[in-house]
Amino acid sequence: MNQKVSVIMPVYNAEEYLAEAIESILNQTFKDFEFLIFDDCSTDSSLSIIEKYQKDDSRIVIFSSPGNYGYLIHLNKGLELAKGEYIARMDADDISMPQRFERQLHHLDSNPNLAALGTWYEVFGVSGQNELKKMPVGMEEIISFAFNRSIFGHPTVMFRKNILEKYNLRYDVFFYPAEDFELWNRMLMMELELDNIPEVLLKYRSHDQQISQKKRNVQQEKSLITKKRYFYWFFEYPQNSLENHDFKLEIQSKFNEIQKNDHHLKKALKNLWVHEINSIYQYKPKYLRYLFSILWVKNYGLTNTIKFIIKCILSYQVKIK
Repeated sequence: MNQKVSVIMPVYNAEEYLAEAIESILNQTFKDFEFLIFDDCSTDSSLSIIEKYQKDDSRIVIFSSPGNYGYLIHLNKGLELAKGEYIARMDADDISMPQRFERQLHHLDSNPNLAALGTWYEVFGVSGQNELKKMPVGMEEIISFAFNRSIFGHPTVMFRKNILEKYNLRYDVFFYPAEDFELWNRMLMMELELDNIPEVLLKYRSHDQQISQKKRNVQQEKSLITKKRYFYWFFEYPQNSLENHDFKLEIQSKFNEIQKNDHHLKKALKNLWVHEINSIYQYKPKYLRYLFSILWVKNYGLTNTIKFIIKCILSYQVKIK
């Protein structure tokens, strides 16, 4: 019998904080889970620490990589291998509160339409000052929040496995290191329901070795593409017509800020064209608006965009249901 929850945690040279992260998962009040830990060829004692815990707890499953391939490879592999009804994210330097899984499972079981669920979290670290992160609650807040910032604290998220499988949802490696921001916005554009629990259920450690700190400029470039694409989708999609004039002006102001940073888009967009050609076969006609928005962002032109979509349908034999 499969466990109800699969926990996915990538690890690379995390010996300083790893034990605390592992123990925070093993000490959850909800016990029925498998713990998939992916060691990305660490050069410190991370693997030894994981193996030590595995000897005492059979819920831990270790995947040891022969090379340093990056955490995204392991995250997507984890989504495929997970056997649980739900998939929980965890990072090797964070701390989950004891009732995190219990709270999230209750909320997901009570709301069967939810595709993913995050929580509020507390940032702590080298500065010595803790900061409460209140993430948006409810779809109205989430849709607005998504224009400028990630709607989830990534390691707080719990997915519904069957939704990921139904829509073939995975992290897009092109958008690294803003792959989580892109995935959340893509899920919104696919009309999937998302939410956050207004309760601190994870402590997020901030330190200089985090990828988000090391690759800040690249992250901003990839985030800008996602923001611009999301903006066009929001205003073009009929269900998103805005009756509140003040809110519409607020959104327009946010987009103007994005436009000011357009020079950051140039380098990333050069690669995006090839990327979309290679992945177009995944999108059914219901989601061709997603591709349309991407091409429109590239200023490809209305006529050429329509021609390209028709060509893709014919070339890749996208089935029309």
